[in-house]
Amino acid sequence: LPAPSAVEAAIYDLSGRRVAALHSGSLPAGRHSLRWDGLGAAGSVLPSGVYFARVRSGFGTRTQTIVRES
Repeated sequence: LPAPSAVEAAIYDLSGRRVAALHSGSLPAGRHSLRWDGLGAAGSVLPSGVYFARVRSGFGTRTQTIVRES
């Protein structure tokens, strides 16, 4: 992040449904990393498959494809 910003990071399934939240709140300027443990919002292990990680901040939105393997 080039400057402090509110950031929302979440995991979505192929139908566009949000299945896990990774971060919601402010982050300082700089480089950050987030890790997904493969769990859904209810704490259960999600099945193998293709998911999307989306990060939104005041500087834009970035989406990346993730393949989850068991």
